[in-house]
Amino acid sequence: MIESADEIEAKKKIRNETINNLNWTPQEKLFRQKPKFRSKTLKGYQVPISKAILIKFKRSCFGTYLDSFNCKQHQDKFLNDNKLNITKWDIKNFTSVEMNIFNENNNASDNLFSLLIKAVKETDCITWSFLYSHLCTLRMVDFHITVLDKDLLNFKNLQVLVISNNWVTDIHGKYLPRKLQFLESYANEVSNLENLCKNPPGNLLHIGLGRNKLTDGK
Repeated sequence: MIESADEIEAKKKIRNETINNLNWTPQEKLFRQKPKFRSKTLKGYQVPISKAILIKFKRSCFGTYLDSFNCKQHQDKFLNDNKLNITKWDIKNFTSVEMNIFNENNNASDNLFSLLIKAVKETDCITWSFLYSHLCTLRMVDFHITVLDKDLLNFKNLQVLVISNNWVTDIHGKYLPRKLQFLESYANEVSNLENLCKNPPGNLLHIGLGRNKLTDGK
């Protein structure tokens, strides 16, 4: 049945009245201001996830080990073993505040420091190839990301990708890692699923799209 213009308008009015009469929590009020913040401060900027990943891992425990971040060092096992001993000593003597910062900087994946230890043991020179093949979980939350680009395909064994609370407007299925099973994109700006449905990973089991901009019919 095709709705008349009056019926559509009446539904919009009821929806708006319902929203305006709700008692919003402080967190929800902040969320409702998100588009206004975006339009004022970030309009015109594009932040691909590949660039955000570089920043995140430069801040992480891998930052002083990855060859691409330390090109002036001659990478070898002796150097990395010694750096790892220093890193372990630092962590052991962290204050609670320093430990919180360390955990925040290393929350891109589960047990990231354990993965670093594995990298030092197994390789002489730590490169992105190690991360591309070993990361199964990647969390890039609240990083002002606007675009999921094709560099994501480098993560050959990635199964879980969390990109909550960013500014992603469109998700291209063809750019998602082929072994991906879980995609959480809560609180983004996605308004259309057409590109997501084009060549998505065959084993994708979950797509979280809460608090995006999907409308009735999309």
